[in-house]
Amino acid sequence: MLGASRNGLRPARYSRTEDGTTYVMSETGVIPGLDEATIVEKGRLGPGQMINVDLQTGEFKNNIEIKREIAARHPYQEWMDKHAKYIPSDNELGGGIDDEAREYDDATTNFLLASFGWSLEDINMQIYDMASR
Repeated sequence: MLGASRNGLRPARYSRTEDGTTYVMSETGVIPGLDEATIVEKGRLGPGQMINVDLQTGEFKNNIEIKREIAARHPYQEWMDKHAKYIPSDNELGGGIDDEAREYDDATTNFLLASFGWSLEDINMQIYDMASR
């Protein structure tokens, strides 16, 4: 399986040709002589994405196919429904976040998040999903 190239510093790009060959590169146009007319698919791998090429059969799987296949191996949703424990939020407990009780104001919080490499996208896509029901 291939993910982002060069230790994640640049997204990997790939091209598949009519003959089933898959080329993976960090930038488009780096393979001399690759005839654009033979390319049947081009793609870019974003963060957390992967592709898979079976070197024996030549079968190509994209990110969604790989993740569906892995997710189908075990009943993850059933396990979550049966075993998840939920912690009530402050609002469900009858309270809210008291501005005076906050340790950091918004500007300081944003500075600290950025200092550690966290963005609002990270929080919305990762932390929120993990912390919500």
